[in-house]
Amino acid sequence: MKNKKIFSLISKAINVDVKKLNINSVNKDFDQWDSLGQLKILFSLQKKYSNIKNEDFEKIISIKSILKLTEKNKAD
Repeated sequence: MKNKKIFSLISKAINVDVKKLNINSVNKDFDQWDSLGQLKILFSLQKKYSNIKNEDFEKIISIKSILKLTEKNKAD
């Protein structure tokens, strides 16, 4: 269930059909997941997860890395 929410968040942030995302998706798979897209994902994550910091920007390179970040941080 949580994964579904993360996939939806990423999909909306970078304007990619959620069906195109999977657990192995990485930033290089999508033109929209460039540095600006990465910022959009970061800001979307920060709205839901209080412990996601700007320093986490470099870690937002794959679905797996995002899931790891959100596992470490409790949703508000």
